[in-house]
Amino acid sequence: MFTLLACLALPATEVGLCGPLATRIGIEHPGGAARLHARLTVPAGAPADLGCAAFVADRHGRWWQRQLAVRLVPGVHQFTVDLDGEAPLSPQGHGAAWNAGALSELRRGGLTLWTTCAGGSVRVDDLRLETLPDSTRGGGRLIIAGLDAPRLATRQRWQVRAIPDPWPADPWDPEAFALTLAATGPDGRSLASSGFHDQPMRAWDRGDREEVQPWGRGAFAARTRASAPGTWRLGLLARWPDGALASAELPALNAGGETGDGISRVDAHDPRFFSADGKMVWPIGPNIHTVWDLRGVERTGSRLTPDRGTLTWRRWFDRLQAAGATGCEIWLSSWNLALEWRGDWWPWRGQGRISEERAWQLDRLLDLAEERGIRVNLVVNNHGQASKRTDREWQNNPANAALGGWLTDPAKWFDDPRALAAQERSRRHLVARYGDSPAILGWKLWSEVNLTELGHYANGGDQGVRREWARALMRSWHEAASARWAALDPWRHPTTTHWAGNYHSPDREVAAVPGLGYICIDAYHGPDGPPVWSWLCRSTADPGTANPDGLGYLGKPILVTEYGGNWDAAPEPLLEVALAVGGWVGLVSGHAGTPMLWWHEWIDQGNRFGQYRALSRFLAGEDLRGTARRCIVLEAGPAIWARAWAGPGRMLGHLIDERWGRSGGSGSEVPAGEIVLGEGVAAGTVRWSWWNADTGEELSRGSLDHGGGRLAIPRPAFRRHLAVKVWR
Repeated sequence: MFTLLACLALPATEVGLCGPLATRIGIEHPGGAARLHARLTVPAGAPADLGCAAFVADRHGRWWQRQLAVRLVPGVHQFTVDLDGEAPLSPQGHGAAWNAGALSELRRGGLTLWTTCAGGSVRVDDLRLETLPDSTRGGGRLIIAGLDAPRLATRQRWQVRAIPDPWPADPWDPEAFALTLAATGPDGRSLASSGFHDQPMRAWDRGDREEVQPWGRGAFAARTRASAPGTWRLGLLARWPDGALASAELPALNAGGETGDGISRVDAHDPRFFSADGKMVWPIGPNIHTVWDLRGVERTGSRLTPDRGTLTWRRWFDRLQAAGATGCEIWLSSWNLALEWRGDWWPWRGQGRISEERAWQLDRLLDLAEERGIRVNLVVNNHGQASKRTDREWQNNPANAALGGWLTDPAKWFDDPRALAAQERSRRHLVARYGDSPAILGWKLWSEVNLTELGHYANGGDQGVRREWARALMRSWHEAASARWAALDPWRHPTTTHWAGNYHSPDREVAAVPGLGYICIDAYHGPDGPPVWSWLCRSTADPGTANPDGLGYLGKPILVTEYGGNWDAAPEPLLEVALAVGGWVGLVSGHAGTPMLWWHEWIDQGNRFGQYRALSRFLAGEDLRGTARRCIVLEAGPAIWARAWAGPGRMLGHLIDERWGRSGGSGSEVPAGEIVLGEGVAAGTVRWSWWNADTGEELSRGSLDHGGGRLAIPRPAFRRHLAVKVWR
C-alpha cells in the first residue's frame, strides 16, 4: 500500500499503482468542515478494473470513505466531495456513523485506488482539501433518536437521545451546542440536567484486554431519575451559538417506588458522616485507584493485574460485594480512565475533547458499582498531571507547551484563564454524563494536591519566593472550583480534595473552605513512628493524646483514602495488621468510612477481604450518627489500645493487643480481664456482646444491673484484636 502525504495540497505527481493492493494518495487534513478536490488522469493501457474512493481518517487511523467510481476509464476525471454534505461517508473497520462532528477530528484525506492487476500508474494533477466557512445555518431542530420506557422505579436512570440539526462542529463544547432536560415532579419541583455527546460503543473480550469500538450513530443524551413516585413531566431545550432554539415536550414518566434518589451527601444533622435518603452511608473498602499498581509489584510482591477494562472492574466489584464492602476509590488517571490526555496516544483526542472509549468504560464501571451497592470516591485529577517532580506526568499533559499546549509551568494550571476554561468544560461533561449516579460518593478534585507544582511552591519548595502567592491561589482555586461543581451538579454530590502525608499535611484554610464537603488525607507512617492505629485515630481527634490535633474540629467527614505502612509499604506482617485494624480504628475514631488501604493487588491476590466482611457484619443495623457521639478511651489493661465510639445508650468499641500490632502474625493470647467503660456512669441495666474482629462473628453476650459510678464489664481472652457492643 502506497501513501503519499503532503500539507493541504499535493502538486502534480505520477503515482504508481500497487495492485493487487490498494494505492492510497493522501494529504494532511486541517480539521473542520472541508471539501475534497481531485483531478486524475488515467492513461491508455491502465488496468480495466481500476476503481476509486475518497477517504478521510482521524488521528488514530479510524477511516471513512465514499466510492467515487467503480471503473476509471482512460481520460481526465474531476472529483469534488463535500465532506459535510448530505451523502455520508461509510465507516471502514468500525461502526461509528459519519456526522459533521467527525470532521473536526480528521487528520488525513485523499483518494484510494484499487485494481487486481499489477503495474500501471495514474497522474494526480490536483489534490487538495478546502476549508470552508462555518456552514452552521440559522435555525435548528431536534430529532428524537431514542427514549427509555415511560414507566420505571424511582432512583432508576431514564435517558433520552436526540440528534441536533445542524450538528455542532465540536460536540464537546457547550458553547457550540447545549441540551437541557427538565424533569418536573409531582410536587412541582423541577430538576434540570445537561446533555452530553454520546457515541454508542460495542465491546468484546479479546482475552488479554477489552476491545471498545464506536458502533452506531452519535447523538446527544440527557439523563434523569425520578426521586418520588408519581408522574414526571419531561421537556428538552436545545441552544445553538447563533441564538437558535428548539424544544420538545416528551411523554410523561410514571415512577413507582420509594421516595429518594440514592445519592450520598453530607448528613444534614451530623455533618461528620454521609447519608442517602435519611440512611447512614459508611463506605467500607480499599483504594483500588487503578487496575494495576507498579509500586505494589515493587513493594509487596504482587503481580501486575492485566488491564481488561470493565471486565476487570466487574470482577473487582463482585469480590467487594461478596465481602460486604460498600466503597472504594478510583482515579481518572492517564493509565486508567482519564477522559482527556495527549491526542497522539490512543484513545485520547487532546485537551477538551473527550475519549468516547474511556467515557463509555466509566459509564459501565459506575453502572456495575451501582448494581452492587458500591460507592466510588472518584478522583478527577491525580497530582502527577500537574507536577514536574512527584510521579510527574507534566511532560505528557496536553496543556504543556512542549506538546503544543500553552503552559510552561504546571502551577499555572490553577490560575491561567485558558486552563480554568478547560477545567470548566471537563467538569460540565462529568456532571452531565455521570452526575445522576448514586455510585459516585463524591467528586475528588485532586489526589495529593500538595504534591502538584503549586503545592510544591506553597510548601516553600522554591526557597519560599512564591509561597504566599501559591498558598493564596490554592485556597482561591478550591473555593472557585467547588462552587462551580455545586452550581453545575443538580444531584448535589459533595466535593473534596486530598493531601499526601498525614493529618498534619492539609492547609487548614483550604480544608475549611465551605464548598469542600469532606476531607481526604493519607495516614502513612514510617517503621519508627507511631503505630498505624495511632495515626488513624489522631486523624480526627484521639482523646488519649495530651493535645488532640486532628481534623475533627472541622466538623466535616474525614476519610483516610491512602494508608498501609509508608509510601513504600511495610513488611507483610505489618501490612496485615494495618488491613486488620484500619477499618475498626476508623469506626471508633469517628471517620466517615473505613480507611482505604493502598495496596489493592496485595489484598486481591492474597484473598484478604475478610476484614471488610467482619466490619459489615458488625455494623449491620448500626448508625454512627448523632452529635452527642464521640470517641472515648476505654481502660482494658496493659499493652491494650482501646477506644469506643460512644453516645447516649450505646457504644461500639475496639481493642488491640499492641504487642501483636507491632509485630504481626497470629499473636499470643491475651488473658481474660475486665474493661472499664467509664467513671460516674448512671445506674441501670447494661448489656454487651463481644465480637471476633477478624471474622465479624458474635462470641458471647452478657448483662448486669449497674448501681452507678465506675462501670466495668468482664473481657474474654483474645488474640490480635477484639470488638464489643455495649447498650442500655
